Amino acid sequence: MNEVPDHYEVLQVSPNADREIIEAAYRRLARRYDPVRDSTAASAERLKAVEAAFRVLKDPISRAEFDTARVEDLRPEGKSRYEPAGQERLPRAARRRQERVRSRPSTRPLLSQRDLAIVGALAVVAIAVGLAAFLLAGRGGGGEGSAADRQAIETLAKRSIEVLPQGQWPSLYASFTPDFQKRCAEPDFIKAGATGAEELGENLPLLAFVRLDTVSIGSDSASAVIVGQLTGQSEYSVQGAFQKVGGEWRIAPAPNTNGCEAFERLSG
Repeated sequence: MNEVPDHYEVLQVSPNADREIIEAAYRRLARRYDPVRDSTAASAERLKAVEAAFRVLKDPISRAEFDTARVEDLRPEGKSRYEPAGQERLPRAARRRQERVRSRPSTRPLLSQRDLAIVGALAVVAIAVGLAAFLLAGRGGGGEGSAADRQAIETLAKRSIEVLPQGQWPSLYASFTPDFQKRCAEPDFIKAGATGAEELGENLPLLAFVRLDTVSIGSDSASAVIVGQLTGQSEYSVQGAFQKVGGEWRIAPAPNTNGCEAFERLSG
């Protein structure tokens, strides 16, 4: 694998990153190296590497095969900042992908169809569960909105909390509206996340998403109270805002916020 780039490093994500984080990183880098914005040869080569990395990592089978080859080709000095020092340090998520691939038949087309069926079934279940949770919550303020809209907003709210303990804060920047990005440059956003992680200290791994309260969804904007917690300690809540940009929900700056602040603290 000496001539094969580290796809995780190309996309600037950890080997533990889930597909959602990988997709967000790909979108962010694809925009950065878009020929319309940068027509240099270096940018074109970088975009080519980003697209190649995404093709491998978005597919569970090819990703598991890459993980195996990546560990077998360990280098003493280690070119990747994520590269483990030995087989025992292979990320748990990568080990699970390898185990799943080893337990499957070797006929790749059949596996691909099976994977698509499983993913489709899980997606239906996830949407159904998300819709049920919102309907049962009944915490007031809920406006009209499709199940897909509600699911998308909850996913964004959950990511806004979980990317920090996962060490994937920079990948969240692409999930914000252009208005927020105008008032908060990406370097400042990354710095704010690093400061927040430092302030949490040993409590950082305890940070987790709990639920959404007071959800209100309009045709192209929405709001919700995001409830998080320090596991085993206490809950807190912030006011969140969301907006549709090009048909896709993104995180918008909440009222009474400025700069790189995106959420208004309500309690905790």
